[in-house]
Amino acid sequence: MAERRRPRPLGVENPAEVVDFDRYLPILLTKLVAELRQSANVFFRERYGITLLEWRILAFLASEGSASAYAISTEAELDKAAVSRTLRVLEGRGLVRIERMKGDARTKLAVTLTPEGSALHGAMFGEIMERHARLADGLSAVQIEGLIDALRQLRHNVPRMGRKGEKVRELMRPAKRSREQDPLP
Repeated sequence: MAERRRPRPLGVENPAEVVDFDRYLPILLTKLVAELRQSANVFFRERYGITLLEWRILAFLASEGSASAYAISTEAELDKAAVSRTLRVLEGRGLVRIERMKGDARTKLAVTLTPEGSALHGAMFGEIMERHARLADGLSAVQIEGLIDALRQLRHNVPRMGRKGEKVRELMRPAKRSREQDPLP
């Protein structure tokens, strides 16, 4: 059986170098995030009947106490509209209480965990920490700290991605490879 080849995009000849998808950071990070989300969505839905977003809001409130919907969306880096909808769902299930903040003329809302929300968070916490430990299995404490530092640096670098210049040539090396000789002319 003949080897099947992918068609070349129009106007693209045989490039000497191509992206190495096994080493290209945006692809690796995207795959990791997708796998983590999929695993977490299944876990939270099957084990506790909640969504990943609901968990993130409950965890944020358990950590921070009372917060506005705006603070939840910005500080936890969540979509504002999704947070607003999800807060109403959590309120309807009795897991959060939403009240007007006293003395705020702009009708800001304060969101807090109810005793039921705190109990659910407490029931999940041990399993969440176990999942975290299983994810980090095989990494030393030093490697984990190094990974955290590296991820923070990558986030810092994102705004610079569109800039030209700067010493990037040597940093591109791990993300590209020589293209193997094309079998057909």
